[in-house]
Amino acid sequence: MHLLLPIPFSIIACYTDIKTGKIKNYITYPLILLGIFFNCLNNDFQGFTRSLLGIFAVFLVTSLIPVFKLGGGDLKLAMGYAAFLNYEKMLTFFFFFILFTVIGNIVCFICKEGFRSFLSELKQEVKTLGLYKTQFNKIVGAPFLLGAYIITILMCLL
Repeated sequence: MHLLLPIPFSIIACYTDIKTGKIKNYITYPLILLGIFFNCLNNDFQGFTRSLLGIFAVFLVTSLIPVFKLGGGDLKLAMGYAAFLNYEKMLTFFFFFILFTVIGNIVCFICKEGFRSFLSELKQEVKTLGLYKTQFNKIVGAPFLLGAYIITILMCLL
């Protein structure tokens, strides 16, 4: 039941991300702290270490893969989800997180700039291993993260 707690935070994060392009710290930091708290409550010290490992894993994966280029608020939101999930669910979350982020980037870029521009940018990104531009994706990331989190929860319940 505690896995549903991030959803109200996520709805607010989606709204502010769509409206302003930023996710405020007063949304993400309480989410991270609540995730750590509930994991500690359910699993004692092991829950604390699981939360920290999840947060570190999100940081590590997003910093190693240049296709993300997410904003700080999106990263903190993903870290908040990771604080709630234990490591068994993290692989599922990462899969959908990567899938939705990549698809979301592509769709948003094509809608904004056009398909030809997308192909041109993609060629440059491939040639430079993703280091061509930092502006490749100025997108709203919170809805994609929320989708990945909800699907992860649903898959774990089934």
